[in-house]
Amino acid sequence: MILFANAKLNIGLQVIAKRTDGYHELNSVFYPLPIYDIIELLETTAAETTLNIQGERIPGNLHDNLCIRAFELLKKDYGIPPVSIDLVKQIP
Repeated sequence: MILFANAKLNIGLQVIAKRTDGYHELNSVFYPLPIYDIIELLETTAAETTLNIQGERIPGNLHDNLCIRAFELLKKDYGIPPVSIDLVKQIP
């Protein structure tokens, strides 16, 4: 599966209220930009999900990466097996 994660320019952001789940209600105005990162999910026989990044490296702990966090939520809810995630960074 190949996904395209488009960039956007946030023009305005208003924090409305804090929700009971710790997140916030927001109002935002943004402009979509014609650049994107490419995310490819591939079947794997590995015991754990892996993330391979091409382009600009993203500093930090692998398990804090949004690709990994989103996949782990889907895995928990739907019991899907580990995958190899290829991320091509094109958004600075």
